[in-house]
Amino acid sequence: MGAHNSVASRMIQNFPGITIWTCICHSLHLCASEACKSLPQRCEELTRSIYSFFSMSSKRNAQFVQFQEFCSTPIHKILHPSQTRWLSLQVVVSRLLEQWDALNLYFRNRILTERLLVVDNIYKSLNDPLIKLIFLFVDFILPNLTSLNSFFQSSNVVITQLHDKMVLTYKEILLLYMNAKYIQTTPIKDINPEKSDKFLPTSQIYLGIKIMQEMQKNSIFDNKALIVEFYSRVQIFLKISCLQIKKKYNFGDPVMPAIKLMDPKTALSIETRDE
Repeated sequence: MGAHNSVASRMIQNFPGITIWTCICHSLHLCASEACKSLPQRCEELTRSIYSFFSMSSKRNAQFVQFQEFCSTPIHKILHPSQTRWLSLQVVVSRLLEQWDALNLYFRNRILTERLLVVDNIYKSLNDPLIKLIFLFVDFILPNLTSLNSFFQSSNVVITQLHDKMVLTYKEILLLYMNAKYIQTTPIKDINPEKSDKFLPTSQIYLGIKIMQEMQKNSIFDNKALIVEFYSRVQIFLKISCLQIKKKYNFGDPVMPAIKLMDPKTALSIETRDE
């Protein structure tokens, strides 16, 4: 799909007026990858450290089961975080959050019985309120992209729904951190995700019930600096996500909105014909 000396460039040369799009699934992956770079490095390190700690030892896994049973946590294994598939991160994070209490108890016990640097680092990260908040945020926001990615990998013909799905997801993310009136009254191609004077105050940013509940804990509620850092990272993540989506998908292209007319139901409807 390169711009020079590629199949795409030759198609454009031989068929003037043709519309060529890159793989939307790959584009969504790149959007998630770029946005995840704004997250603290410690978050990724924690996912890899925990997986590595258990992956090579059946004894450790057997011991961990006892802590899972004590905490009434599902007996699930820790998942492997992929280095190349950022959209798989949500599944890994969701599993860690599910096992959080059992992991915390397990590594607290390990730190008392053996002095390993990796154990110490994992335990500190598990007790860092910012890291857990970031994990809860990732678990909240990434399904917006993963569900869209799964939809476009369907074996059914879904290209007629492409534009509407992209618009919906783009606006859903924008509305998390920007003024609703600005989003609803501005043509979608003209929305500027970096327009800071349209950013919501942190008190109006809603990121799900789990984060709201976590915020009520004394260790977080009384830590104003932590709250400021968390919301700052959230805004950066959301802003980068929207900038990347806008970069990868041309909302001003007149062709894509018209493709939905090719859907048989739409094409055969009397209302559409009248229009």
